[in-house]
Amino acid sequence: MTLLGRGLYRVEQVALFEQTCSFGDIARFPLQQSDGGGRSLRGSGRALAVRTTTHTFALARPGVEAPHVQAVLARVMSLGGHWECSFGGVLSICLLPGEEYDPSGSMSDVRP
Repeated sequence: MTLLGRGLYRVEQVALFEQTCSFGDIARFPLQQSDGGGRSLRGSGRALAVRTTTHTFALARPGVEAPHVQAVLARVMSLGGHWECSFGGVLSICLLPGEEYDPSGSMSDVRP
């Protein structure tokens, strides 16, 4: 995350298990004092400005390396989007607000 101001951060990666904020969102995270005297971010952030729409796919092998998946990812990048592959096969594609491209149709043949 990138600190933007007091308690405000830009999320710089896909948050797979967090529903309140994800890649590109501006979120408020409370800064809490720890028992050891240090300060850290704790708990969930709350998105104040949603910047992306996220599509998530479970890929079978060969996964992201497959030519048709690479074509989808190239299109996503050309549209100013972002993608990440986690846990060896969970592909998250983030698109900017208002973007009409839906990768679901192109990815239907790579789901396990």
